[in-house]
Amino acid sequence: MRKVLLGTASLMAAGVVGQAGAARAQDGADVEAVVVVGRDYRVTTVGSATKTATAILQIPQPIQVVTRQLIEDQRPLTISDALRNVSGFSALRNSGKVFRSLNIRGFQTLDLNVDGLRQTFGLNDQPDAIASIERIEVLKGPAGALYGRGGLGATVNIVTKDPLPERRIAASISTGTGGLIQPTLDVTGPLNAAGSVRGRLIGDYEKRDTATDFVNLKRWQIAGALAVDLGEHTTVSLKSDYREREGLRFVAIPAYGTVTGLNDIRLPFDLFIGEPGVGEAENTGWTTTLKIDHSLTENWTFTAAARWMRNTLDLPFVNPTGLAADNRTLNRNYRRFREVESEAAFDAFVTGLSAVRSTETDFGFRSTEGFGLIAVT
Repeated sequence: MRKVLLGTASLMAAGVVGQAGAARAQDGADVEAVVVVGRDYRVTTVGSATKTATAILQIPQPIQVVTRQLIEDQRPLTISDALRNVSGFSALRNSGKVFRSLNIRGFQTLDLNVDGLRQTFGLNDQPDAIASIERIEVLKGPAGALYGRGGLGATVNIVTKDPLPERRIAASISTGTGGLIQPTLDVTGPLNAAGSVRGRLIGDYEKRDTATDFVNLKRWQIAGALAVDLGEHTTVSLKSDYREREGLRFVAIPAYGTVTGLNDIRLPFDLFIGEPGVGEAENTGWTTTLKIDHSLTENWTFTAAARWMRNTLDLPFVNPTGLAADNRTLNRNYRRFREVESEAAFDAFVTGLSAVRSTETDFGFRSTEGFGLIAVT
């Protein structure tokens, strides 16, 4: 609705200016041209979410894609911010963990797929960095036939950036309220004269404060990608990224003194009822992915991918246990949570069309009919 209203407002403004320009033209004044420019974020074909290069119009499931162009225009700080463009999405915060989990169509989505492989560090190690993401695909509804275990609400697939055949260097820095600073660097291009070896290196850093005293965020990530063409029909790619995140665990302030009991005591909303001296939570993650794409024929391809992941979390915190009878003394206890997770994932499939027939529709879309096959191991 927001886009429709903005578009209507722009057209109405253009109409008003146009009427004013016509009035000036009648008076002999110069007419100033008004140009209304819009963005097209449509995606007609999606491959990673369905493992087939099928037009979205022919897939009997709703699919939404947050494109790179949309990400660059909106400049979201996290994946949760980018997913606000998806209908039925809301971000959840799990009180026992550090990062956010996702809620789509009323169901909590614990797992994220990265480049088509499931990543089960959904609560402790949801990748928040946007700099290394090309697009985000959301396949709504159950998708167990394609990915095995999954959520009922949707399957979220994050597609990371690949090395490009042309040399590019991009750098940016974002600043904002709350002490936000976020520099990023993206370097890509061919590594040999023939262009058969391509590389990409992405780094970003983020530091920002929150509305609660002593609670701030420091995060950085470095991601590398290497693609090698082994002949005309085979490409081998290797991607790896390392990330760290630090910050005090947020502890909610009690209802008494903020919502109730205001005649007795009033607590400031930026009050931190934890203990800054216990140290910050530290989260690190390392991911390495190897992928092979081979064209069997003009219409059939074979894809195999393997990933190894390791995540560590060290979370010290002071947790409130309740108010004493005087409604002035807050009882607290100290806890420390340590976790080390390691996981390996593998996926291989063959996909293609045995027969293809394309027709143009009255609306400018191309309709493709054929038989497709996916073999997943």
